[in-house]
Order: sequence, then C-alpha cells, then structure tokens
Amino acid sequence: MTNSSWTASHIRTLWGPVRTKRRKPHALSVVFPPCAVDDIINAIPLNAESEAKRAQTVLYIAQFRPEKNHALLLRSFARFLKSHHKLEEKEQQPGLPKLVLIGSVRDASDATRVYELRLLAHELHLTPNHITFITDASFPTILAHLAAASVGANCMWNEHFGIGVVEYQAAGLIPVVNDSGGPKMDIVIDWEGGETGFKASTEEEYAKCFAEVFGMDGEKRLEMRKRARGRARAFGEEEFEKRWICEVGKLVEMVGVVR
Repeated sequence: MTNSSWTASHIRTLWGPVRTKRRKPHALSVVFPPCAVDDIINAIPLNAESEAKRAQTVLYIAQFRPEKNHALLLRSFARFLKSHHKLEEKEQQPGLPKLVLIGSVRDASDATRVYELRLLAHELHLTPNHITFITDASFPTILAHLAAASVGANCMWNEHFGIGVVEYQAAGLIPVVNDSGGPKMDIVIDWEGGETGFKASTEEEYAKCFAEVFGMDGEKRLEMRKRARGRARAFGEEEFEKRWICEVGKLVEMVGVVR
C-alpha cells in the first residue's frame, strides 16, 4: 500500500526485480492520504464575488526545511516581478503581486533557515511590499490566507504526495507545482476537460507560470479554480476510508488463507 502513484512506481523499481526473481507477486495499491478537503471547501466560497476579492498573491505553505526549496521560489518570484512589473523601478509600489511564505519552525536550524531566506529576499530586492514570512501560523490564519491568495506554490522535488497542494485546490487556489512526484502524477492533472494548475522546474518556468495565472481572463481563472476544487474532492476523508477499508479487507483475506 502506497500513498501516491509516484511512490508506487518508486517501490516497484526498488522491490520489483527481486520479487520477480523469487517468483513472488508484487502488486501495489495506492491509497491517498486523507485531506481536510470538506473543511476547507465549507470555509471558503468559490464564486465570482470571491474571485473579485482575491489578491495578486502567491502563497507557499510548507515547513521551513531544506527539501521544500524556498530559495527557488524566491528567485522565481523575483524574476517574475522584474520581468513583468519592472521591480527595480517600483520597489516601493504596494500594488505589486506579493509572495507569502507560511511554515512551521521546528528548531534552531529552521529559524536560521528563515533568517537566511530573509537575507536572500533582501539580495533579490524583495521588500516587505513584495514578501511576507509567517512562522507557526494558526489554522484560522492559514484559512484566511488560503481564501485571499490567488496562486498556491510548491517547489519540492519528487514529493511523495502533496497534501498542501490538495489544500490549495480545495481552497480554490491555482497551484503552480514542481513538475515531479505526487503533485505532477496525481494532483495537478486535467479534470473535467481542462487544466487544474501549472507545473514548473526552473526559475524561468515558475516565473512564466505566475505571469500566465495573473494574466488570465477572470472568468477563465475562476473556471480553473472550480476544476481544481473538483479534483481535490478525490482526496477527502470519505474517499480515503473507502480505499482503506478495501485494502485492509485484502489483508484480512490473506490472513484467512494462511490459517
């Protein structure tokens, strides 16, 4: 039992040859982790009125750990602003798109990492008008930012699943995710005949995706948000329970055969 298609493929690569050699079956199943989809959907409306209230904000919710690759996002966002909004000429302009980073700080090393990211932001000429750091936010604070932001970013390479990306979709954000792992294979996929977000790997690609989202027609952007929310429903607690009971049932049957 694995938590995503990417994880299943990885396990199959590691264990498959040995199990084949031993003539043992190695069928794998995927059970997506339960996500708070319904809670978020119930808390955040998604309609023309809410669309008009969303800010030009890119939101990244992730622990301040090395593998989350916050530095890539900062460089990408700075490139986007410089290319599309002449950052160096308008550093103090409050109407520019903004980047908000929300994450937990576990220990001194994480705190140091946040400090280093603040230094990087300064080097990139990202002022408080452009970027905000929020550490150890409460759930109501997170919900408020999910309701107000327009884009949800993910920069981790080969993330096994991506609960945060599902939460973006449930909240109606348009995800711009790393072109790898679970977000690529299971979450940000075409749904109901259209895209549910964008994928990127490099600074240039992320910057281009941000520009594309903010440059979209408002009606088309709302349609994409609704498709993303529709996709998120596949990862709710009810769907998890169905798959979990099914897979546990297989284990029960195996125990009965052994006996």
